[in-house]
Amino acid sequence: MLEQMLWQLGISPQQGYFRAGREGARIDSNRSSAIKTASCVDNVNDKRNIFLKYASIDGCVSTELMVKRFNVRNQQESGTILTKDVNATSGAVGSESLVWLQRDWFSYLTSVQDLTSEIIGQTDTRFDEWIKESVKIWDQGIGSYVPATLTQEKYNEILTIIGPSVSKTTEGLLRVWIAGESKYHWGNNLASYQQTDFRMTEGADESGSLSFSQLKYQYRYGKKPCAAHKDAELNLYHPQDNLSSMVIHTASSSSSPAGTANCEGGFHKAFVDDELRLKYNHNIGSSGETLTELIGFKHGNGAVTPITDSSTEDMYENLAKAIAIYNANGIKGQPFFTAQSWPRLLRYKKKDTSKQANTATICHSCKYSLEIRNKAETLSGTSKNVYMVW
Repeated sequence: MLEQMLWQLGISPQQGYFRAGREGARIDSNRSSAIKTASCVDNVNDKRNIFLKYASIDGCVSTELMVKRFNVRNQQESGTILTKDVNATSGAVGSESLVWLQRDWFSYLTSVQDLTSEIIGQTDTRFDEWIKESVKIWDQGIGSYVPATLTQEKYNEILTIIGPSVSKTTEGLLRVWIAGESKYHWGNNLASYQQTDFRMTEGADESGSLSFSQLKYQYRYGKKPCAAHKDAELNLYHPQDNLSSMVIHTASSSSSPAGTANCEGGFHKAFVDDELRLKYNHNIGSSGETLTELIGFKHGNGAVTPITDSSTEDMYENLAKAIAIYNANGIKGQPFFTAQSWPRLLRYKKKDTSKQANTATICHSCKYSLEIRNKAETLSGTSKNVYMVW
């Protein structure tokens, strides 16, 4: 029963960082074609009805590893969960583990009973209604820690900057944004690997990134959850709540009472605090970089709008950074979104298609933001913002 419950919640028993969720094989199954899973302990068959001990052997399967993964995401207060964190965590099913499992299983089971569909993805007939309800949070706010941020009126103002012919909705933005995270809530994954009815879709990392939003498990259920998520008390195992949780995360304030984390969202920093719009040459003197040759920008085939390196970013560049911050899990790890202008990031940060992380020299989240806005058609054709340099 333990193995089945944890498997349905999205947790994998297979060792390896990218096998933590969607790419992990189930105990007593074929990994691919005729390659069968193997226990982590020699001379012990991998069976689902016994508690299989764990050893750090690449590709092996273990019930204890599933428990370790479940325990660490409930215990760790902040940061990205790494393999070393999992290995250092107890694999025992203690009283706390049972409390956490009861809470999650109840949330998951009530969602299954409510929705009944074996596979839920973006093609579900209810998806548009879930999106519509979720964007109301951008427009109206919710609870004590999430004010209104990207209202439709504000979005219209941003779109006017890039061309009066552009007419899009925040619903459309969220819909394509979700496509950049996960196309499924449960029952399948992008690779259709070991598809299991009603099984939660997790990311490939150890952080338990769930469902459409790929929101880290600890933000909602961890030892020190984000203030806005604790206040909202949404159910990440329900697709409507999961989508709403993504919107909450983008819009949450920096307030964090005792026992909660400060998880200020990019939209709050952009449209409430207004802390992302900088002069193009902000903090550039010490780096040896320069934007003195920046003369302006244009949209499509339109005229060049003159700017200088001392001009201030507009609201469209504000949006670009705000979207990037969600992918970067905030600004604490890579604060260059509040320290450098968008044109400077585009010019001097590198793109590495083989990696999905930000470093001092690589801005994967910049690429992420460009892709989301391109799919939302706020960055395509005659609406593309082209910076002119010479």
